[in-house]
Amino acid sequence: MFKAVKTGMTLSIAASLAAFAAPALAGHHKAGEVHYKSKSAEDVRVEKQAEADRKALIEARSPVAKPGKIIVVYKNKCAKFAQQDALRSLDALIQHERANAPVTYSSSPLVFEDGDMGAIDTHVSITKYKEAVAWQNRDAVWQGYFKEILTSCGITADDISVTVSQVQ
Repeated sequence: MFKAVKTGMTLSIAASLAAFAAPALAGHHKAGEVHYKSKSAEDVRVEKQAEADRKALIEARSPVAKPGKIIVVYKNKCAKFAQQDALRSLDALIQHERANAPVTYSSSPLVFEDGDMGAIDTHVSITKYKEAVAWQNRDAVWQGYFKEILTSCGITADDISVTVSQVQ
C-alpha cells in the first residue's frame, strides 16, 4: 500500500496521515459520540428474569418422562375426613422409599379430581418396577406406612387400582 520510505520523518508523516484519515475511512465517527451504551442493573435483572422465565416455560412443557419409562398410577377411595392422615402416611412412605429403596424411582402423592387419592411413580424399566415392588413387599417400615394408609382410608390392598403404562 505504501512505498518504502527512506527517512524516519516521512514515515512519521505517513503514520500521522493514516491516523488522521482512519476515522474518516471508518465512517461517521464524531468526537464525544457514544457508540455503545452499557445496560443498567435493572435492565440486566429484567433480561435475566426473562431468560429464567423462558427456561421454566420450556421445562414445564417438557415430557413427564422419557420414552421407555414406566409410569404407575395408584388410586383408591378415601373419605375426605381421613385423607389428611392417609396423605401424611403416604408422604412418610415416599420419604422412606427415597432414603432406603435399593432401586431408584420417583413417587408423588396425588388427590384426584373425583376426591380419590393415590400416587404416581416413575421407573426406568418394567424390570426396575418389579424390583421396587419386591423391595416394598419385604421392607417392614414400608409395609407399616402402607398399613397406616389402608387403615386411615378403611380399605384393603385389593381396593387400590394400579395402572402400569410405558411412555412412548
